[in-house]
Amino acid sequence: MKIAAMILGIIGGLAGLVGAIFALFLGGIGGAFGAAGAGLIAKLGFLAIPFSILGIVGGALANTHPRASGFLMLASALGGVISISLAYSIAAILLLIGGIFSLIESRKVQPASSQPLAAPNEEDLTINPLPWYRRKSTWAAVAAVLILPVVFAAAAGSITDSNTAPAAPKDEFNYTVEVNGLGVIKGKELNNVGFAISDIQRTTSVGDRFTNRQAQGEYIIVHLIVANNKNEKITMNTAAFKLVDAQGREYSHSTSAENALTLSKQGQAFKFQAINPGIITDGSIVFDVPSGLSDLKLQISSNISGKQGYLPLQVLKETASNTPAPSAPSPASTAPQEEPAKPAANVAPVDLHGKWHGENEGFSFTLNLHWDEGYFRGSHSSIKKPNAMRTDGFGKEITITGQFANSTTQVIAWKSGYSPNSKGKAEISLIDKNTLHWKIISEQGQHYLPQEMTLTRISK
Repeated sequence: MKIAAMILGIIGGLAGLVGAIFALFLGGIGGAFGAAGAGLIAKLGFLAIPFSILGIVGGALANTHPRASGFLMLASALGGVISISLAYSIAAILLLIGGIFSLIESRKVQPASSQPLAAPNEEDLTINPLPWYRRKSTWAAVAAVLILPVVFAAAAGSITDSNTAPAAPKDEFNYTVEVNGLGVIKGKELNNVGFAISDIQRTTSVGDRFTNRQAQGEYIIVHLIVANNKNEKITMNTAAFKLVDAQGREYSHSTSAENALTLSKQGQAFKFQAINPGIITDGSIVFDVPSGLSDLKLQISSNISGKQGYLPLQVLKETASNTPAPSAPSPASTAPQEEPAKPAANVAPVDLHGKWHGENEGFSFTLNLHWDEGYFRGSHSSIKKPNAMRTDGFGKEITITGQFANSTTQVIAWKSGYSPNSKGKAEISLIDKNTLHWKIISEQGQHYLPQEMTLTRISK
């Protein structure tokens, strides 16, 4: 029975190692695709390794120390099942049987005899006369059961990512890039890969009438710039990005919404693709989150650059005081220097807030404009007449951006909702309190926006 216990213990321990490696593999694959709980699976797989080693050690001791061997194999079976459940099932059965065999063998005590004691033979010398609780081997086994899993658990925690957002030290924004219409924006460089958020949009649906997708809460569309400054290619994958709220809850990207965004030509979602060294590319990532959620961070997985990082969910503009290189001049720069990004009151001196609409023979055109902290944000909706055969924008996506100047004439940047590569600049002039003049002054690509039109404010 000792031999059987030894074989079962060693085979069971080896089977446990296979199960632990399988759990680590599943956790790694899940992490690569952004699956929830992947880090926990990898951590538990790592924790199952010491329990498997205990089983092997228990099997090796079955012939000489059956009691300690039995306890080790039973502890290995129990700990492995708690760690990785079904992946440890075969190993647990073998270790359980082996442990029982060892404990049965340890209870086989020779009955007392009235015959004179004979000289002990070599086999008798292997029997330890001390009770089990006074044997060093027993307490060594107990120490191994208690200490090894703790050591391995600490190591697992140090090599796997946490499932909650860190109460992080302040982010250092060590990457900058110039964006048309915005100027220089800041981001983060992780292992020579730069990331910067250039636009954020919130909407309840994406797509056109053929591809429309409705959000369960609301969609947050993050427009991200990625620069590969490494000496080798990197693989871009939207599953490597998550939104994390202040409570540490994680929100994965929505593949269906990203497909609708791309197919309707309202934007271009990132693809699963390789980015060669020296290439800067951009694209959108769509998240479905509860409505009105704030205080969010964009989590960047280590699967892209080899290092995990976070960006606050906002467009970080480089201020004039710490811009190392000259940026494109803004259309007007007469704002006071004390607080260039925030005027004294959050009300524009020239009031362009609201919804503006105009009609002519060629177009029905609507602008939604709002101003906040020195910058314009807005959307447009344009219908080409007659018969509404062409549309451009749906009034939800942010397509109008610009820096506010205290003037009745503003220059803004626009992008087309018809073609993701179409963009330009327009001049908007406040004629009177409720009348606005729109005029395109530069354009690129195909679009269906009017070249010039007078609009009337229909709401604020």
